[in-house]
Amino acid sequence: SIVFVYLVINRPKLSDNHWIYMPERKFISNRFSEFKNFNENSSPPRQTVICAEVTCFFGDRIWNMNDERIVDRVTEDLVQMELIGENDVESYFLCKLKHAYPIYDLYYRQHVSVIKNYLEGFENLHYFGRNALFRYNNMDHSMLTAMYAVENINGANHNLWDVNEEQEYHEEKTQES
Repeated sequence: SIVFVYLVINRPKLSDNHWIYMPERKFISNRFSEFKNFNENSSPPRQTVICAEVTCFFGDRIWNMNDERIVDRVTEDLVQMELIGENDVESYFLCKLKHAYPIYDLYYRQHVSVIKNYLEGFENLHYFGRNALFRYNNMDHSMLTAMYAVENINGANHNLWDVNEEQEYHEEKTQES
């Protein structure tokens, strides 16, 4: 599960990076995104909006923590990282997603195969993305399956199950001269 914590920050920008990862266990979130780095119009001119991703399990301590406490923890972490001041958060909202990432067990391929075979019986059903394909795809792979699904609706014949089947990531591939 995941809790998305959106903060409206009274600063024009926090970073030039869209994603900042926080792998240290002392932080409640492990990544945040600053949308203004993709589109200047996604936030007011003198403010920025970030989304901190707080991973957890449905029903655990973090999932059940009240919203204000989660926001306080995320804010404390950003202050500790010297990205914001203590009073820079103007407002916030949270979104909790119970099923954020696929969790594989020893039999997941068999289970997915049964569901996939059943769903293929529907000619007008198009499913894509991380949860629908039960794949731990990167965002680029998830978006690619969405684009292929749209093309399929318009007559193409992409196999969405082929996306992210390669053994290495696109980012690591090089062209030989």
